[in-house]
Amino acid sequence: MLVLGGLVALLAGASDAFLFGRNARASTNTTSVPYKDAFDAVESANLSHSYNVIAQVHLQNFEFKYDSIPGRRQLGLLASPSLKDLLQDGIHVYAERHVFTQDKHKVTIQNFHAVDKDALFMHNVGATQVLIRRAAEVQMALRSLASEVATAQSQLTLLQGHLETEASAVLVEQRKIAEAGVKHVELEIEKAKVQGMEDRLSLDVKKENELAVADKQHALHTERIQYEDIQRRAQNKELVDLQEAANQRMEVQRRNTETILKEKQLAADKERMWVEQNTTLEKAVIDVEGRIKQQRLNHDIEMQQLQTTYESI
Repeated sequence: MLVLGGLVALLAGASDAFLFGRNARASTNTTSVPYKDAFDAVESANLSHSYNVIAQVHLQNFEFKYDSIPGRRQLGLLASPSLKDLLQDGIHVYAERHVFTQDKHKVTIQNFHAVDKDALFMHNVGATQVLIRRAAEVQMALRSLASEVATAQSQLTLLQGHLETEASAVLVEQRKIAEAGVKHVELEIEKAKVQGMEDRLSLDVKKENELAVADKQHALHTERIQYEDIQRRAQNKELVDLQEAANQRMEVQRRNTETILKEKQLAADKERMWVEQNTTLEKAVIDVEGRIKQQRLNHDIEMQQLQTTYESI
């Protein structure tokens, strides 16, 4: 059960005082030791841990049900198991704690978590020291940056003066270079004009020469065409003569071939007629022989019939 941090601290302080007093009454012997000898295992605290603790603890506003002043809201830490994991040396857990209501009714709070405000305060001191150191480091960094900015500003001012001086000299030099460039351009223009005139004259002469050469080539080409035309006509006449002679030879050969074919056709017709005649004769002989055989057979049949008739009489 969560309880008020302030109330827990008061109860814890009262309990410690009670135990101290009881021990004082129980012991009558006193040992005196120097202050520096009262501590062992002294070492510097981990301030980063203290800073993390203070950064993670959660302050809350709350009301304690059994407060002596009803409805009073308080600001503090409510102890819990998660807070105990974070603040291990500042949380004490008691099995029971007793408080009284306004009507003097005794209430027992179980699993009571008590917050050690001294430990929490010391963690706060450590976190504050961390912040102070960081602030000092930031301040030193700011002073260093300010010094660097001032140095850079002075260097920029000095550099600006040098640049202005050099810029004046550069401008004078650039003006001289520009004037020299203008003169050079003017000379180039004049040179280009002269070169243009020379090129124009050269082009005219070249054009005249090319025209003369073209006329000569045209005349030669015309003569060559005429000569080739004469040669072509002669060749064509010769080809025509050869073609006519070839046609005549082909006509004679065709006629000879037709004569030979006709003679062969006549011979074939004669042969066919002779074969057909022989075939007709053979057919006639066969027909006559067949008729003779049939007549003989008919005669034999008639004779048998007559004989049969005769015998029956």
